Amino acid sequence: TPTTTLDTTTQSTTQSTTNTPTTTETATVQLTTTKPQTTTPTTTLETTTQSTTQSTTNTPTTTETTTVQLTTTTPQTTTPTTTLDTTTQSTTQSTTNTPTTTETTTVQLTTTTPQTTTPTTTLETTTQSTSQSTTNTPTTTETTTVQLTTTPQTTTPTTTLDTTTQSTTQSTTNTPTTTETTTVQLTTTTPQTTTPTTTLDTTTQSTTQSTTNTPTTTETTTVQLTTTTPQTTTPTTTLDTTTQSTTQSTINTPTITETTTTTTPTTTLETTTQSTSQSTTNTPTTTETTTVQLTTTTPQTTTPTTTLQTTTQSTSQSTTNTPTTETTTVQLTTTTPQTTTPSTTLDTTTQSTSQSTTNTPTTTETTTVQLTTTAPQTTTPTTTLDTTTQSTSQSTTNTPTTTETTTIQLTTTTPQTTTPTTTLQTTTQSTSQSTTNTPTTTETTTVQLTTTAPQTTTPTTTLETTTQSTSQSTTNTPTTETTTTTTPTTTLDTTTQS
Repeated sequence: TPTTTLDTTTQSTTQSTTNTPTTTETATVQLTTTKPQTTTPTTTLETTTQSTTQSTTNTPTTTETTTVQLTTTTPQTTTPTTTLDTTTQSTTQSTTNTPTTTETTTVQLTTTTPQTTTPTTTLETTTQSTSQSTTNTPTTTETTTVQLTTTPQTTTPTTTLDTTTQSTTQSTTNTPTTTETTTVQLTTTTPQTTTPTTTLDTTTQSTTQSTTNTPTTTETTTVQLTTTTPQTTTPTTTLDTTTQSTTQSTINTPTITETTTTTTPTTTLETTTQSTSQSTTNTPTTTETTTVQLTTTTPQTTTPTTTLQTTTQSTSQSTTNTPTTETTTVQLTTTTPQTTTPSTTLDTTTQSTSQSTTNTPTTTETTTVQLTTTAPQTTTPTTTLDTTTQSTSQSTTNTPTTTETTTIQLTTTTPQTTTPTTTLQTTTQSTSQSTTNTPTTTETTTVQLTTTAPQTTTPTTTLETTTQSTSQSTTNTPTTETTTTTTPTTTLDTTTQS
């Protein structure tokens, strides 16, 4: 009797300017899957979609439609099938400045248990693009792809996914405001003799900016990963969270506050975060340094140990030709002190582009991370990490637009009697818009990790990724990003160009 619950709460954002647009979004999704019989699982998906209107002198109107359909059928003792399709909608606004917003969200969930021991769950999510046209004409595009693959045992695993997504509003008179909040919670429990339990909680948060060179940025990222296999091979993995918020006051004097909370049962996760405030007279300086070290050991005969260390730090920017530098260091160490010799390959390509003239910077960031771990033994586990990152474009007359999309998919498969499957999903995207020195920065990081060790030789693989980008542009403010990757014990290729 596996039970699956999906709850989605979407919420609203309101802004008032001379044109005074108001946007309200409410989406409620409830998913309940119950197999009260050996052959008859029941799935219920309820979706509430709604509209948004705005009233100003120019009277923009926003309409959003979210459709979620889930169908779960187990017409056999061995073949349950689950399908979740979601299509979300468009938004239009008409004012004298005529902003137009289009959002498209596609969620597809497919669960297939074609055997008594091999149920497969796939969750794919595509999130959307937003474009607005005003006198300063900011344009925002966001794309989020999430794929979840869960392969448990003959023992009834329980999966819980909670997602909270929400709205973005921009007003006229050079006062854009963007608020994004994404919360993803995944809990997978396979109550077997090797009962591994994996819990990943991610909370990402909002960014608001005001006018007259008074940007306000708030970032909160909470990631908690707990993997427990209370068996003879009881590996426990803990991922601790680094939370940091950024606030900026008036007269271009932003203040950054970072809070780090660490909880480490039975493994090692170290996180160090430190902040740097900003100076006055259009010269903000932001420095962030995050160091994450994760060590997971599965004391078994095939005891592979994987250590991923990620250091990310972003530096914000000043005005009057004050460049911004970002440095990312990733170190991956994989050791399998057994007869099974896994190979790990990490390739990273990062390149950044600075910006153009007349206060019209253009930033392009592309990060590609590929991780492949292969243990060519009788327990041949294969791990694949793919990352796609994308583009940034800015408009003219102090109207920069930044779009960042990062998709990380990690799949670890040991096609043997010890068939553990590990999937790590990471989606990062930031949006930044500025009009009359009023930049808006939004960062959303979603990390989903599912580890299922349905055997006695339960190897555990943990990938930690911390990404944060900060971009603000006023008066020829270039941005530079550098990514350095170090991979002992196999192949590391790094290409950086700006």
